[in-house]
Amino acid sequence: MSMTFEDQSIQFLENHIDGSFQHIMSVQVISRLEWWDFIDSKYRPIAVMYEEDQDYESNLICLFPPFVPEEL
Repeated sequence: MSMTFEDQSIQFLENHIDGSFQHIMSVQVISRLEWWDFIDSKYRPIAVMYEEDQDYESNLICLFPPFVPEEL
């Protein structure tokens, strides 16, 4: 059974949050997540972070690798 675009993107984010950015995600929280569109059906998620004990966003961002969905 093939996954939907949404399922693929969620799995992609979860894999990188738990793997590539494990240390950052253990000490900071995602304030907002943006998806930048690129040419050739590529997308780039960017997470703006903040620390739980602060009331404002930090200047730290997580630039995820390009997400290329499988053909649906």
